Amino acid sequence: MTEISLIEVYKIVDSFFKYFEGNFLVEHFARNYYGKRGFKRYLSMKDIMALNIYRFFMQFSNLKAFHRFANKYLKERYPNFPNYENFLKATNKSFPMMMLFVNSVLAKNREKCAGETIHFIDSTPVEVCKNNKILRHKVARDCASRGKSTKGWFFGFKLHGVCTADMIVESLTFTTGSVHDSKMAQKLTKDIIGKAFADAGYQLKSEVLSEMADDGVFMHNAPRKNMNRLISKEQLDCLKQRNIIETVWSVMKGRFELVYTKARSLKGMFRHFFYSIAAFLISQSACRQKLFIPD
Repeated sequence: MTEISLIEVYKIVDSFFKYFEGNFLVEHFARNYYGKRGFKRYLSMKDIMALNIYRFFMQFSNLKAFHRFANKYLKERYPNFPNYENFLKATNKSFPMMMLFVNSVLAKNREKCAGETIHFIDSTPVEVCKNNKILRHKVARDCASRGKSTKGWFFGFKLHGVCTADMIVESLTFTTGSVHDSKMAQKLTKDIIGKAFADAGYQLKSEVLSEMADDGVFMHNAPRKNMNRLISKEQLDCLKQRNIIETVWSVMKGRFELVYTKARSLKGMFRHFFYSIAAFLISQSACRQKLFIPD
């Protein structure tokens, strides 16, 4: 994962818009971004998306700090750079398009990894506040919940995902913190084919395993401590490689600031999540600016 320039990020966003040119959703989100009334937006949606993705490569933990940086050092590229209030409004308006962008990149990854036979499944907690502030937390009170991970209790959401042995992320889903990992296994693997390896938290009923096998997914999970079960050496070796997806979570949280506890609105919180994920997906993309350009 190497550094990437703002121009490279813009090329990727631009290729995304060209790839989906004429798409109803893209045109609808674009109309909603520019609006029919009010002041004209000086920055296009492409510029706003590129800047917000680039923020995570620059490792700015909050939008206001990045706005100060951009207003000072990117004036030559953006002479009519808006004030923070308008920049924030434009960023929030671009959120639906960013959701479409992330889902499109994941679909491209699944397409590129169609021949892969080994996949890893796991989830990671995404806290919205510290445990001592749960009772005072208001932003995500109605949708977040308490959950438990290997590191203890938390309040927030869970990010469930699937990746290949090369750390290429194929599928991602957010749920509340109280949702058990095993309930998401079938949904996460519906668009992949091969062997899926997971930890002991993904114990599934035989009927679910049969349905997944019929769809081409063969689930293998680590046994619990109180279970007596024989597994082959190949399965054992693959189960030992499950730390690959844990590395994905570690990079998302450490390098790309996925966890965010200072949001003032639910929309702002998930906007942060999706832009962080988009930056990570671009960073691991081997084709970068050719991401949405047909071979």
